[in-house]
Amino acid sequence: MKEVFVNDLPENEEYATILYWFVQEGDDVEKGDEICELSCSGKNIQIKSNCSGIITDLYCEEGDEVEPGEAIIAVDVKEKSILVIENENNNEESAEILPEEPI
Repeated sequence: MKEVFVNDLPENEEYATILYWFVQEGDDVEKGDEICELSCSGKNIQIKSNCSGIITDLYCEEGDEVEPGEAIIAVDVKEKSILVIENENNNEESAEILPEEPI
């Protein structure tokens, strides 16, 4: 499990307001995906995910104020495995294997 945090805000602001969530609990998110938009001093800031996985919890609601360093979501992280096989020509090939989806 990993969390996504609010980074430093512009102009040493002490808080920002969550304007909009681009994701919901249960959504699949990739590293770098925008997860929400904040408003701070009249500027809009997009927060991006720092990991890939499934969102398990949104800690805040639209309209809530958040501070730098505050966790805003939890992500069940995808762990990738690499399978190396030999083909009929004795050349190695690799394939990315993702964990099974929970039932």
